[in-house]
Amino acid sequence: MGLPSGGTAASSSAVVGEQPASKPWYAGRPQPPESGWERVLELFRKDELNSYPEETVNICKATFTAGIIGLVYGGIPGFLNAKKRYIQQSDAEMYYNRLDAVQSAHRAALRGFIRYGWRWSWRVAAFVAIFNTVSISLSVYRDKSSLSHFVAAGVSQQEDW
Repeated sequence: MGLPSGGTAASSSAVVGEQPASKPWYAGRPQPPESGWERVLELFRKDELNSYPEETVNICKATFTAGIIGLVYGGIPGFLNAKKRYIQQSDAEMYYNRLDAVQSAHRAALRGFIRYGWRWSWRVAAFVAIFNTVSISLSVYRDKSSLSHFVAAGVSQQEDW
């Protein structure tokens, strides 16, 4: 028994099982944005599913990751330096036992980790956020990706820092 369209059941199931090609980022909107500024503004607007565009989410993920990396990058040397400095400066202190002395050194080291880790964390996160925002905004504005966008983002960071 054939289908009304003249095809077979096997060919129609293959067509039903196929996934359509990925939709463009402006799918579901009446028309794609025409000007560059409209495309850039679309980066910061939620869609009908109440979610931000993939580029915006990637900027946030990269910023968070950079903050964690900056925390570790600045925190480990701060931890070691603060612990060494505490041990050098507390030679004559009296402690109740060895555990009390070790805990005091670790508390000082943890303060160093937080202090220097925070300093590096927010700076690296701000650098990555601004760099990625400038680069992606230029790519969206011009509707193409180019090496010059990364150069422009780097130049903008050189002036900031």
